[in-house]
Amino acid sequence: MNIFTIFAFIATVASFLPIAVVLYQRLGTYKSFPALIAYFIPVFMYNLMIDGYVHVSKDVIAATGLTNNLLNAPLMLLFLSYFSTSNLFAKRLRWFTILYILFEVIMVVLNGFNFSTITIILGPGLFVVFGLIVYLFYKHSKVVVRNKKALGKCFMLGGLLFGFGLFLILYLLVYVSKSQEVKYTMFLYNLNLSISTIALCLGVVYERRRIDKLLEAKQVRKELNEINKHEKRVIRVSNTPLLDFDRELWN
Repeated sequence: MNIFTIFAFIATVASFLPIAVVLYQRLGTYKSFPALIAYFIPVFMYNLMIDGYVHVSKDVIAATGLTNNLLNAPLMLLFLSYFSTSNLFAKRLRWFTILYILFEVIMVVLNGFNFSTITIILGPGLFVVFGLIVYLFYKHSKVVVRNKKALGKCFMLGGLLFGFGLFLILYLLVYVSKSQEVKYTMFLYNLNLSISTIALCLGVVYERRRIDKLLEAKQVRKELNEINKHEKRVIRVSNTPLLDFDRELWN
């Protein structure tokens, strides 16, 4: 067993980790986390096939790889809506995702489901997703520095930043320059997947703690409001700083 085989095995395990961690942290149906699970399921299946754990034909492996690349940007754009800094930003992101899916459908209908079509589709999607990750990482890192919040989101975005940054390099090597160094590009792919998913999973764990605090604060607000109703007093609990865990200063 050489280093290439070792990293291939680590990457296969790593591709399943986000699915397992999200489900274990009970976030499988929370906001846009289902998109993250949907993103990694085909990635995990592809790794099982390409590493020989599931025996299928080369055509099936190739089709699965192309499908992964087709789903890459839309699913990640949906997940990135979780990090939106405003409702307007999230709404625009969802509309852009729909437009991008229409663009993919049109390109596949016109040119067929093949390597050349995926090359055309994948490039713009990767650059848009990477640019959004850079922007959101910058925004949330300021929140961490100023208010000691959003640490989980920063870890998740940091993992995605590393992952998609290296993914862009792989895209240029494999799809644009058509590099024949399959062994080394796969090593880079496996290394990228291993490191980025670990950071992502760590962020999910931290984010679960923040969500628990948020839910606890909402429960306290609810209970205080019930008390206030009986006492016929009006207290604006939602403006109490100690209970407002989810408000973040973006300016």
